[in-house]
Amino acid sequence: NTKAPKFSKAPKSKNCKKQSVKKGKKTKSNKSSPSNLLQYAVEIVGSCACDQSCDKDALNIAVAWFVDYDNHPIDPDWDEQVWKERLVLAVFFYSTGGNQWRESNKWMTSKDHSSWRGVGTDSSTNYVFSLNLGANDLTGPIPSEIAALTS
Repeated sequence: NTKAPKFSKAPKSKNCKKQSVKKGKKTKSNKSSPSNLLQYAVEIVGSCACDQSCDKDALNIAVAWFVDYDNHPIDPDWDEQVWKERLVLAVFFYSTGGNQWRESNKWMTSKDHSSWRGVGTDSSTNYVFSLNLGANDLTGPIPSEIAALTS
């Protein structure tokens, strides 16, 4: 198991810099390896360490879920962007009270996120293109990480 980074209260320094991470290696098929999960987590949510309004509790839960390989399909044929979008969905789920949603079928399971209730994905790339969660009584802020979705 990969150890998840813990994000705590943002530093008070005005010199808070975004963390930088080297790009992961691609496999021969130009697909990304799940061994890069921790790297993706830092790339997507690393800036939260400097954001006073960021929901650190939701972020920690989402990252801990994301870096556990058992929470993903076995050997998916995904590129780096799909892995990152899966993490964004996890952050979104925990930031908006997902455990209390009316319709959270298959969310936060090892199922492909294209099967998660209300998530629309492109059938050729598996990139998220829509979220239809209007009836779920979302609570809390929409996380800034949502901007990492491609559409």
